[in-house]
Amino acid sequence: PEARPPPRPASATAATAAVSALAAHAGAWAVRVHEVHATADAVRVARAVEGARAAGNGAEGAR
Repeated sequence: PEARPPPRPASATAATAAVSALAAHAGAWAVRVHEVHATADAVRVARAVEGARAAGNGAEGAR
């Protein structure tokens, strides 16, 4: 397969936020990011989804 060029910084924001949310879920103490607000939003959403699943609020049916 042909190698893809590295993403431009603006296009990496969503990927960085997603990986940071996964890291937080796995128990990471801290992550270094450039877009703090986007990353914090992603972590809050991931925690809310996990909380809904734990409470049995139908998050499993959203797959």
